[in-house]
Amino acid sequence: MFVLARLAFWVSWWSLTLPLVVLVRRLRHGRARPTWGYLYELFATWMLNAEWANRWLPLPTARALIDGLGMLSPFGQYAFAGHADGPVPATWHGRADGPVLLYLHGGAFLLGSTSAYRDSLAHISRASQMRVLAPDYRLAPEHPPPAQLEDALATYRWLLEQVPADQIFVAGDSAGGNLTACLLIALRDNGEPLPAGACLISPWVDLREQAIDSPWDYVPPDLHEMYSMRYAGEGADLADPKLSPVEAELSGLPPLLVMVGGAERLRDCGRVFADRATKAGVAVAFDEVPDQVHAWPLFAAFLPEARRSLMRMGEFARDCVHKEELRKAG
Repeated sequence: MFVLARLAFWVSWWSLTLPLVVLVRRLRHGRARPTWGYLYELFATWMLNAEWANRWLPLPTARALIDGLGMLSPFGQYAFAGHADGPVPATWHGRADGPVLLYLHGGAFLLGSTSAYRDSLAHISRASQMRVLAPDYRLAPEHPPPAQLEDALATYRWLLEQVPADQIFVAGDSAGGNLTACLLIALRDNGEPLPAGACLISPWVDLREQAIDSPWDYVPPDLHEMYSMRYAGEGADLADPKLSPVEAELSGLPPLLVMVGGAERLRDCGRVFADRATKAGVAVAFDEVPDQVHAWPLFAAFLPEARRSLMRMGEFARDCVHKEELRKAG
C-alpha cells in the first residue's frame, strides 16, 4: 500500500505541475533540444521522471503499471486482431492477410508485453501495411537467457508454417532490437530460412555499452548496472555474442534498417552495430534522427516525429518483401 500511495502521489503531482515546469523552463532557458516543440519536451521530461520512478517500484508493480497504460489506447484496441495459437503466447494486430511483421518488444528483457505495446503495434501495422505478430517472450530474471531467444525462434518457426520466409519482416526496439539481431544470427547459423529483412530500433546490442551523456534521454545513465546484470546474471560474460550481438559474426544477414535517436544514450550502440554489419557485407540502412530519444517511434500516438519514423520503417519493410517477390519471379 505504501508503494501504491507513493505512486499515486507522484502521478498526480507531475500531471498537475509538469506542464507548468516545462513551460517556465523553456521561457527562461529556451528549448532543451533544437528541434523540440513544447509537447515533445513535455513528453521527454515526463518519461525521464517516470524512468527514475521505476527505480523504487517493485518489478511486478512496474510491469503491471506499464501493461495497464498500454491497454488504454482505443486505437490499439481497434487494431487488436486476436491471440495466436503458436507455441509462445502472442497476439495478432492489423490486417488479416499478406506479409507479416514479427515484432519483438523492448523493456530491457525485464519489462514489456504485447499489452504494453498494443498501441505501438497498431501504429506499426498501419505504417507497414502488414499484419503484425508480437510474442510475449519470457522475461528475466525469472527466465534467464537464452529463454528469450528460444521463444523468438519458436515463434518464427511456427510462423514459417503459415507464411514463406520472404514474406516475413522482423523488427524490435531496444532489448527487442538485441533479440532481433540474435534471432537472425541463430537462423543463419542453423541454416534456416531468413526473413526478407529486419529493423532494429534503438538497439541495445552491446550489454557492456556505457551510455553516452544525454541528459534528456529517459534511459538511465547506469544502464549497465541496472539492467545488464539483472538480465544476464552476476558474473556473466557480457562480451558473449549471444548476449551482445555486436560481437557476433554478422555476415550473411538479410537487409537491415538500424534507427537511432540523436539524443538517446544508446545512439553509439546502434551505430557501431550498423558499421560492423556493413563491413561484413550486409546491406544496411542507418538512420540517425536528430534530437530523438530512446525508441521514439513507439510513441506515434502523440509524436509526429514517431509517425514519420514508423512510415520510414514501413517503406523499408515493404521494399524488402517486394524485392524478394521480384527476385523469385525473375
